[in-house]
Order: sequence, then C-alpha cells, then structure tokens
Amino acid sequence: MTSLAALVQSGAMSDSPLKKRHPMIAFAGGVLAPGLGFWLTGRAAPALLTAALAVGAVLIVPLVVIDADLGVKHMPALLIAVSAGVRFGAAALAAFLAFRDAPRAFKPFEHPWWAVGFVLLTFFGNTTLRDRVASPRVAAFGYSLDTALAPTAEAGTMVVVQRRGFDATKARINDLIAMTPKSPSWSGELFGFARVIALPGSVVEINESGQVKVDGFPVITTPCAPTVPHNGRACLHEKQATPQGAVERYTTTTSFSREYAPTSVGQGQLFVLPDDRGRKLAAPAGLINVADVAGLAVIAR
Repeated sequence: MTSLAALVQSGAMSDSPLKKRHPMIAFAGGVLAPGLGFWLTGRAAPALLTAALAVGAVLIVPLVVIDADLGVKHMPALLIAVSAGVRFGAAALAAFLAFRDAPRAFKPFEHPWWAVGFVLLTFFGNTTLRDRVASPRVAAFGYSLDTALAPTAEAGTMVVVQRRGFDATKARINDLIAMTPKSPSWSGELFGFARVIALPGSVVEINESGQVKVDGFPVITTPCAPTVPHNGRACLHEKQATPQGAVERYTTTTSFSREYAPTSVGQGQLFVLPDDRGRKLAAPAGLINVADVAGLAVIAR
C-alpha cells in the first residue's frame, strides 16, 4: 500500500513530470473520463490504471451479476453505480493530489487535444469491450420495440438480454426471449422480443378472435385486476397449462390479425407471440428458429 501511494503521489512510472493543475480542473477531467484527472497532473500510470478499471467493469459486472444470480434486471443500475464510483473516487483523489502539488500556483489548462483524445479512447474502450466481448458472450442491452411487451413493459423500456447461462434449446414456456436482429426468424434492425408459447412437439392454433390453443387445450383468459398497470389499454390475464404446471402472463385485449391453422412446432423451433396482441406489431410471432434466439430477455426496472 505504501509503494502504491508513493507511485500515485510521485508519478514515478510516468514519462512526463508532474504538472500543476487547478484541483477543480483535475476533478472535472476525472469525472468526464476515468483517469483523465490523473493524466492532467502528469500521472500516467494511475490514469491508465483507472481507465482500465472502468473499462474492465463493463465485462466484470455482468459476469458477477449473472454467475452469482444477483438479479439481471439490476445490471444497468449496478453498471452505472460502479462507473460513477470509479470516476468520482479517482477524480477526488486526483483533485487532492493536484492541490498538494501546488496549493497556491495553478497553470491554465494546456493541450486540450490530447485530453479530448483520452476521453475518446476511454469511451471507445468501453463500447468496444461491451460490443465485442461482453455482448456476444455475457449480456447486451436493448429497448422494447413499439409496445410488444405491453402491458408488462411499455415502449422504450430497457431490456437486458442475458446470453451467458441461457440455452435456447432448453427454453421454457412463458420465457421472454430476444431475437437476433437481421436473422432468418427476425428481420428487424434491433432486438425483437416475444413470449414462448409452445415448444417442439406441440401444436398451436389461433383463431380470428385471438383464442390460443396449445395441443388442443385453450389458454384461459380473464380480465386483468384493476391494480395491473396498463396505461388505458384493455388488459387480459392469461393462464396456460403446461406439463410443469400452469404459467401466467398479461397481454392486451386481442384483435390479432394473424390467424394460425393448427401449426406443428418442429425440432429446433419455438412458437412465440408478443405480449401486446391488440394490433399488428413489428414483433416476432409464430414459428422461429432456436438458432436465431439471442438470449433470455429480462425487463430492467
């Protein structure tokens, strides 16, 4: 701990000498980009270490949340909290060291171009790690299209797409799944969200009034309780019998424009429907390929 404190204070591993900066400049820089406050005072090593911690959190936090089963829906808030902690903690330390360097004499802000470059490098590192490492293997973030998840969630709600630990071939009835953009089953530009209604080996039928039958058994629908938020939309409570027991979900009153004659769900397929069936939507519906499932969708509150 002593050697680390000495490193932060003296900038011994820095190629450039310590620079006198106003503490507020160091603090503002550290909040703008993790490590920028240290960099402004000439401490390259602590700056790079702080930036690496902030970038690494993008991967580490999703891993910990999913593997420790801490609640995927809390992941966005936890990422924000960790990022804020790293930024403000490092910024405060940088401001303190800037004050110790020169408590009375401060030089004006210099070389803004490399400061901007540091900000861009940190931002690029965060997004690159998220898109190329975290997203393909751990989790990604998307937003509900239109009102496909209503009344459970309204349009624009953030959704965490959990990839780690989710096997689409073992999906269960009532799972909320995300479809891979521009896939054979979903041609949309962004994630498409839908509810699993039937698994391989089942037969699904939907008539013109929207009544759903799975293996000849109707899905029971009743009006939602007044306490269920639905933003003025007519709401239905569905109860579907499965071999593992009944599952329940909320949907909108159906005026479904897509009828399905008895449709068999083959191996490697799932039958899905959006929660909002009150009008025609740009959302996955009908038979989809398991290979086109991006992950398990969890609504972030």
